[in-house]
Amino acid sequence: MEIKHMVEDKKNNILNLINYKSYTDNYLKKNDTMKNMLCAYLYSCKTSLYEYSKNINSEQNIHFVFTFGNITADLDSVCSSIIYSFFLFIWYSLKTNLIGKKKDDPLMFFIPVINIKKNDMKLKILIIWWLEKCGIENPEELLIFNDDLNLLEVLKNDTKYDTCLVDFNKSENNCVYNINNIKSIIDHHILNEEMKNKKITKSVFPIYVCSCMVIIAYFYKYSSEFLGISLLNRDIMWLIYGTMLKDSNNFPKDDFRKRWIQSDLNIYLSMKKYFRIPDIMDIYITQKFNNIRFSIDLKKFEKIKKRYIHVYCTNYFIII
Repeated sequence: MEIKHMVEDKKNNILNLINYKSYTDNYLKKNDTMKNMLCAYLYSCKTSLYEYSKNINSEQNIHFVFTFGNITADLDSVCSSIIYSFFLFIWYSLKTNLIGKKKDDPLMFFIPVINIKKNDMKLKILIIWWLEKCGIENPEELLIFNDDLNLLEVLKNDTKYDTCLVDFNKSENNCVYNINNIKSIIDHHILNEEMKNKKITKSVFPIYVCSCMVIIAYFYKYSSEFLGISLLNRDIMWLIYGTMLKDSNNFPKDDFRKRWIQSDLNIYLSMKKYFRIPDIMDIYITQKFNNIRFSIDLKKFEKIKKRYIHVYCTNYFIII
C-alpha cells in the first residue's frame, strides 16, 4: 500500500485530531521568525527544557524522553532524532486526547538531542544547509545539543527521563546520559554485542536499509495505515526525503544491495509520487549535497579543538 494514505489533508490529518495547530500557534506567537509547525515543535522543546529543568528535583510530576542520534551527527542521525521524537510526541498526544490524562500521569516532553557540542555544529555545513532549506532557520540556536546546560541538569536525575537512540548500533564512551535509562534503539546496522546485552525494554532490529530514516518512515507509513489517518505532512516529508536521497546517493543501480535495497526505493518512490516531487528535484538536491561535501572550507576546522572533530579521510576525501 502506498503512502497515499499519509496524505496532507486538513480534514484527515492526525495533527488536526490532536489539536496541534493551537499548540503551534501558541509558540509561533512567541517567536514569529519560525516558518512551519516543525520549527514550533523544536522551539517548544527548547523552551520546555529551559522552564522545567530548573525545578527538576521538585515534587512536580515531570518526565522527559530524549532521542539521541549518534556522535557523528550526520544527516541521518540528526534528522532521524528530530523525526522520531516528533513521532513519539504525536502518539502520546493522540493517547491523551482520545483516552484522557489521569491525575497522576506526568507532564511528558519528547525532545530530540543532537549528540555533539553546540560549537561543533558549525562544521556541519551540509546539515545546516538542508535544515534551513526545510524551513528550520538558525538550527544552531533552535536545536538542543549534548552540552546544553538545561539538558545536563535533567540528566542528573535518573528518575526524570528515558532515552531513545537512533542511528546508533554501538555503545558510546563518556555518554552524558545513564545507559540504564535507554529504552529503545533504532538502527540499520547489526547491533553491537554490548548493546544487545543492555536491559532495553524495546528494540527495533536492523533490516539492512540504507538509512535509519527509512525505518522511521515506515513507522509513519504503517501507523497511518493502522489509524486510517495521516501522520505525515510536507514539513516532515522534506526531512525524510532529503535524508533518504543523500544516504542512497539517489539510488544508483550499481549500488543495489550494496548501498540500498528495494524497501528503501519503495517507500521513497511512494512518497515522491504522492507529494509530486519531480525527478529533476532528486538530481538537483543530490548535486547540491555532493557540491557541499566537496567544498568544505578547511579554515573552519581551525576554530574547533582537534579532540572534538570527527573526520574520516581517505585519499583527501572528507566525509561529513
